Amino acid sequence: MEQPGDLDHLRGWIGRCEQREELLAAFPPRALKATLEAPYVGDGEIGEPLPPLWHWLYFLPLAVHSSLAADGHPRKGGFLPPVALPKRMWAGGRFGFEAPLTIGARAVRTSTVTRVEARSGRSSELVFVTVRHDIACAGEPRLWEEHDIVYRPAASGILPATEFVEPGAFSREVVADEVLLFRYSALTF
Repeated sequence: MEQPGDLDHLRGWIGRCEQREELLAAFPPRALKATLEAPYVGDGEIGEPLPPLWHWLYFLPLAVHSSLAADGHPRKGGFLPPVALPKRMWAGGRFGFEAPLTIGARAVRTSTVTRVEARSGRSSELVFVTVRHDIACAGEPRLWEEHDIVYRPAASGILPATEFVEPGAFSREVVADEVLLFRYSALTF
């Protein structure tokens, strides 16, 4: 079984921060609106609020290609701890929305590693890293988000798909065909 690394060493990344500033340009939400055929979203004019989660169009990692790991993410050991396990996946998250972000605003995202822990999975050891992102405009909090990232050994087969549906006030079925996935991937780099 592959070992995830020295947990005490990895926990040395807790509290590590990075900050990015971004002008919330109009093109990304206009392009996502077209991609999702989202009639409930405005026209992307300056001052319009972004729908929840559309902040994912901004603060994208712009690592040069030669600095990427095999999984397409920046190499570990910079902002994120150097976990020895090769597969990196999003495992969950939480959000809090204080006030909407608006198109044309200048926003600052502060990201902080808040947790590193090892767990035993069904067939291997896993390492979970939690990163908290706080986004503000003119010093005023707008939203926070926590990402749980799981590091695991290389896959030995195809895992079965799982479905999670949270009931809510709004739902819309979107067929994620290859073209939609390509366009969304291009928008989120």
